[in-house]
Amino acid sequence: IQKYLDKAMEELDSIVNEGEFLKLENSLKDSLLFIIKIFGNDFTFSLSIGDKNLSKTFNQSLFDVITVTFSEIEDKERFLDRKDIFLQKFKDKISNEDDEFRIAITKGTSDRNTILTRFKIMRSLIDEVLNEN
Repeated sequence: IQKYLDKAMEELDSIVNEGEFLKLENSLKDSLLFIIKIFGNDFTFSLSIGDKNLSKTFNQSLFDVITVTFSEIEDKERFLDRKDIFLQKFKDKISNEDDEFRIAITKGTSDRNTILTRFKIMRSLIDEVLNEN
């Protein structure tokens, strides 16, 4: 993750065009607003979303995977219409300590394969929700 963040910061530093920076800023804001529409105002990117007894501590891996994958959703209205389906499936993954996704956001989180795993699982979950009849 550190290498990823360092690279991202280098890319941000290289942006000399104010318009490009504003575009990135607006994209992040749009993603965060969409995340609030799905999870609600109280969502803190913590495991407690799946089980109120779990940690309420900010989870960086959860933040990364949600902000990136939600920004990639093209049909946001369809996804919003199916948010209850998504939330149930997501909460099931978070609350099951043996679930591959839960492991990928809690153990060895900076390992390249772990990062790829959590992104693959989240993208698959989003696709599954969007494609359900």
